[in-house]
Amino acid sequence: MKFSLRRIPVALLAAIIALTGIAAVAPKPAEAAFLDASRTVTTSNSPDVAVPNESGTIPLQADDIVVCAWTYDGATNVFDTGDYPAGFTELGEVDITVDGQSAAVAWKRLTGADTGTYTFLSSVGTSGPYIAMCASFRGRHTTNPPVIADAGANNTGASSPVALDAPSTTAVCGDDILWITVPDVDTNNAANGITQPAGFTVRDTFESGFLNVQLATRENVSAGATGTASGSLALTGGTAGHWSVQVRIPSASATCGCLLCVRRRRG
Repeated sequence: MKFSLRRIPVALLAAIIALTGIAAVAPKPAEAAFLDASRTVTTSNSPDVAVPNESGTIPLQADDIVVCAWTYDGATNVFDTGDYPAGFTELGEVDITVDGQSAAVAWKRLTGADTGTYTFLSSVGTSGPYIAMCASFRGRHTTNPPVIADAGANNTGASSPVALDAPSTTAVCGDDILWITVPDVDTNNAANGITQPAGFTVRDTFESGFLNVQLATRENVSAGATGTASGSLALTGGTAGHWSVQVRIPSASATCGCLLCVRRRRG
């Protein structure tokens, strides 16, 4: 006859747990994570991007996390601290030199319900084209910051399909991973499809002219090295470099949980 905990009366099971030192722990539920993505494409040197809150239907709140990628079609831009909206901290910044593309990633932990738009400035002082793309998350750690895995810009022009590899990061159980790629094509409108890494879900993507960006997420990952996140870019012609990163967004809890965790009794 098969043994099953379900056959043991609740009172008896409680007594067994108390006597043997077995600690019953409920499985860790999947935590809330990705909420929304938003973007703007403009030739203004101070682009406004909508707060990623589903046009107000999912109001953001304190301790939500927003991560934004920002790119400019030019390889000599410098994103200064004052260029970011209030409360944002830069995670990384590069110049891609295959054709000429500047890119940066920044994040913010909200202290309240952000609404409206985030305004980015540019110390380059000239008009774009620019694109800003943001993603919001909930149920993440309230003090540990996001961590970027960044190998720098890949400035080697490659023909189609272009490998969009982001270096591995080390996750804690339950973390979310945000994959961000900014390809730099040397031929106008040559981008013909970005494919996200296996196991990732596309949250937003844009391909037009010399501006190409994609955000994709992998939620509640297992602890340990994630491995390289490998996407790809199809081209109709020319070559492309890229900047691809993984941003680890810490889980609210590092405890994975289990059905029955046995601990040794004292004495």
